Amino acid sequence: MKSAFAGAVAFFLPATTIGLLFCAASLFNRTSPGKDGSSALDDFVLPAYLIVFAMTFAAIGFLVTTMASPAWRGLVTRKAMLVAAGLGMTYPVFYILGLAGSAWLILPLIRSTPRLGTTLTLVIPGVLLGITAILLAKHLRRQKETAT
Repeated sequence: MKSAFAGAVAFFLPATTIGLLFCAASLFNRTSPGKDGSSALDDFVLPAYLIVFAMTFAAIGFLVTTMASPAWRGLVTRKAMLVAAGLGMTYPVFYILGLAGSAWLILPLIRSTPRLGTTLTLVIPGVLLGITAILLAKHLRRQKETAT
């Protein structure tokens, strides 16, 4: 159980940090205040809030998936955190590719039930990366057993 929560936190932090760095980098492109008088801080706070909000749902999907796996729960916490952090760093790219591949499935759902569709859009990439983490945990366990 400890490795599942530690893994979820280790998944959340790198993915959120990368998203916030992209937001901060976009501020360098800004040359003057917006037409409505918005400042650079205003332009950073809203995307930062949305990134943290979206990543919370992805981390919940990752946590639920990994908590259900005995292979992940049996993994040493340090290894679990390393695997989760590595997958967290790949999240932004994985999310965009996942949306591109599943748009035909998600868009009708968003049109009919917007809240459910949006929630699934945010949770499913975390669940898929959680499944990837479980497969990596099983591989690490097999590798450990063959080494002994």
